[in-house]
Amino acid sequence: MRKNLFIKMLSLFLSVSVVFLFCGCNGLKRGGFNTGEGKGKNNLSISGEGRVNNFSFSANESQTIEFSSKSVDVVLKTVNEQTADYFLSHLYDLNEVKKRLNFNASVKSHKYSALNEADELDADYLTDIVIKNNDDFLAEKSYRYEKPTRDYILDIAGLIVDTVNIMKSKYPDIDWQRVYCNLGNLKILYNVGMLSYAQVSEDMILSVSKNNTEIVLNMKGENGFRNVLIHETMHIIQMGCECENIENCSRRAGISLYWDDFSLNTTDWVWFVEGSAERNMCNITGDAATTYQYKMDYICSFTMSLLLKNDIKPDTMETITFYDDPELLFNAFDCKTEAEREEILNLMITLNILQMQPENFYEAYKKATGINVTENDETQNEFSYSLKPAVCITLSKYFFKSLVAFLEKETVTVNDLCFLLTLYEGHLNQHLKFNDQSKYDINKPFFDSYLAMRNALFSAIKKENPDVDLKTAFAEYNITALEKSLLNAELSMLSADKRAFLAERAEWQAGLSGLGVKLASDK
Repeated sequence: MRKNLFIKMLSLFLSVSVVFLFCGCNGLKRGGFNTGEGKGKNNLSISGEGRVNNFSFSANESQTIEFSSKSVDVVLKTVNEQTADYFLSHLYDLNEVKKRLNFNASVKSHKYSALNEADELDADYLTDIVIKNNDDFLAEKSYRYEKPTRDYILDIAGLIVDTVNIMKSKYPDIDWQRVYCNLGNLKILYNVGMLSYAQVSEDMILSVSKNNTEIVLNMKGENGFRNVLIHETMHIIQMGCECENIENCSRRAGISLYWDDFSLNTTDWVWFVEGSAERNMCNITGDAATTYQYKMDYICSFTMSLLLKNDIKPDTMETITFYDDPELLFNAFDCKTEAEREEILNLMITLNILQMQPENFYEAYKKATGINVTENDETQNEFSYSLKPAVCITLSKYFFKSLVAFLEKETVTVNDLCFLLTLYEGHLNQHLKFNDQSKYDINKPFFDSYLAMRNALFSAIKKENPDVDLKTAFAEYNITALEKSLLNAELSMLSADKRAFLAERAEWQAGLSGLGVKLASDK
């Protein structure tokens, strides 16, 4: 019986996913390498901006869908009835989380600046600053660290300057004086024996491993070092500066805060910081991610859930970490009640547990329940998967909220809707693995909730559009997409950047072998 139910559920989710390699480590770190001694600032450069994908939208002549405000209300009633079980929430105090997020990062005047006398960010001037900072730092602490040559530092400084200038042109409202303060305090040093490839610390030490060059060259290709440095520069843009005076907070990156007096640190959303840094690197280089893929995938799932809203851009989610305002997150999800805000906080905290696997949470869970989830790989993996249904239920609620508002406002064809559903369900499949029968019991709460919302949508459409057999059209659309790798949708009402995002995600799900249901290997 359970097998038949599983097959029935799977048949309702003809979706796509792709296998990716995973390489990551805890903390604000990321894969990278040193290239030996540099030969000048032009040795490293950003070759282009924005992705190029092979998928394009095509005009289609499928039926249009009528969708009234009454239909919106009917579907929203079902959506609002769905609840996500964040079963770890009893371990932490959401009131304390909200209190900690009510922080003040304002600074009257900054201690450092990387701007020259012409009030410009210049690679040579930044190099001079870094060399002086290196000397001052090594005079007090030389253990494990070595100085690179000036040319090597100049290479890196040039890329940092290019990255910052690109980001400033895209996001002029970031607090750039804070960023210049961080750069004015920057040290660039070899860290002898460092296991991670490169990392930037809260005291602005950009450490580069001296021992992993060949390994990373093989893993990441010719742009590997460049992309590592761009990713780390994103952290410099995210992070608070030394001048901030947030009591007992030893690290801030956007709205992610680590506290010295907060046992579980449920405001320290490292997954969000790392995934955002990687996504922003991809945005300006056009390159695919080679690490932190799953953190970035969840950020893209956030975007997929909200993209149809007018106030959401394809880069809205990954740029939140450049600011010190938690309301940006709550506003993106249109949180109007405390219950809605708390659901988003539970979402963020749960994803950090899932992605970062913090030992303190495992210990707290064991103390509360007597269950040791780290006893072996099987128990830890099962525990991790048990966190996913609630996450996907929350995201799906917001997907359907934005979708029904979109259907009411715009002229949408059956193919447009089938494409949006197929693409979104592909994201869900990446996380939940619909085609893995062993995950059925864990995923069942999600299946029940999602199908209730989708069935409510299909029923509302059928009532207003009796000539539209959406269930059949959806099944046929999936078969066509699976066989021919066609988007077969137009969505001309969306902006070019939103269409580009959707095409990129379609190609991401297609992988190298075309659209198809695959067993993903994400965490």
